Amino acid sequence: MVTDHDRGCAVWVVEGKDAAALDSFFDALGPDGIKALEVATIDMSGAFKKAFRERAPDVEIVFDRFHVQRLVHDALDEVRRSLVNAADTPDEKTALKKTRFTLHRAPWKLDAVARRKLDKLEADNHPLYQAYLMKESLAAIFDMASPEDIHLHLSGWLQWVEDAGSEPFLKAANTIAEHFDGVCAYVQTGLTNSLAEGLNRKIRVVTSRAFGFQSAKSLMAMIMLCCGGIHLAWPHLFPM
Repeated sequence: MVTDHDRGCAVWVVEGKDAAALDSFFDALGPDGIKALEVATIDMSGAFKKAFRERAPDVEIVFDRFHVQRLVHDALDEVRRSLVNAADTPDEKTALKKTRFTLHRAPWKLDAVARRKLDKLEADNHPLYQAYLMKESLAAIFDMASPEDIHLHLSGWLQWVEDAGSEPFLKAANTIAEHFDGVCAYVQTGLTNSLAEGLNRKIRVVTSRAFGFQSAKSLMAMIMLCCGGIHLAWPHLFPM
């Protein structure tokens, strides 16, 4: 599904999630339509990158912030699990397992119990607390960096991970480095995939309400009817 950031609606729906599926959108646009495209927000799908590189190379690509942050959340979870497995006693394993919620939740949403867990990690478990700080620092960069200094701050974060990060964070940092300009473009444009994610939730409601569809074409037609920005006037109601 392709969405329009300006109008807030779906503009193209097709079966599939490979480069050929997105090619059909470019075919429908034609050369003039492709030239009119300015910015596209995508996740880090290799298929989507390939389609834009081949069909619309002049479009600025923005990699969705929340997909980028998911990389470091997953890395943090890998670090935590490895420490659970390496713990010497069942009590240590249980205590580490119970930190997952605290580590992944935003700091301002933590209650007093969770904050005490963080304080204990800071004192007793440097590897896990450092991984937590790396996760939170990336989020802070996205929240606070300006278009002028995002390259500097993100480069500094990547250098920190290279110097002190664990293997899961090195893997995440390498992926971010490979997509560096598109990651920085989030701060420069303020665009994310949140519109598409919101429409996806609406589509799940549409599908549930219909108790499923017999064909993809039926679903695609309903998506365009409900999410395509179509406005139908209500029939005139005659007074009783």
